[in-house]
Amino acid sequence: ASWLTSLSCLSMPCPVHSLVSTCDFAACQPLPTALPTAGTTNISSPTCVIGAIPTEFGLLTAVTSFNISFNNLTGSIPTELGRMNLTRAFDLQSNKLTSAVCTELGRLNLTSFSVRSNKLSSAIPTELGKATRLKKSFNLAANNFCSDVPTEVEALSSSVTSGWA
Repeated sequence: ASWLTSLSCLSMPCPVHSLVSTCDFAACQPLPTALPTAGTTNISSPTCVIGAIPTEFGLLTAVTSFNISFNNLTGSIPTELGRMNLTRAFDLQSNKLTSAVCTELGRLNLTSFSVRSNKLSSAIPTELGKATRLKKSFNLAANNFCSDVPTEVEALSSSVTSGWA
């Protein structure tokens, strides 16, 4: 698909809409379910993608950067994304994702993690506290979590935790 790149992560504005809350995303496209070529290490998207995250993305075990932020993604975060064992940067902020943050994401050896500004609920998984290599950021803010921050997650360095629930 044209929005995938193996060279660098793109940060492109939506060619159809401005980033305003009244955007209807009518001209936007869903994420493709076709997997990128073997050797793709970075996945990013323009800010004009709608629908659910395909579970097939969990098969992308060589991906080191996964950034599909500032879109209109809905549904839950697929547990299969926990198989992306080389992923270091994980960013799904500013979408409309619901349900819980899956515990499987705690398996990833992340240096940055953000699911800020979604509609995620339930409890924050204690498994996220295993992300001891976080060096850049860890952000769970602006969601609908229904519990306190687990002790394991609170133990992460304050230099990377910029937001909670």
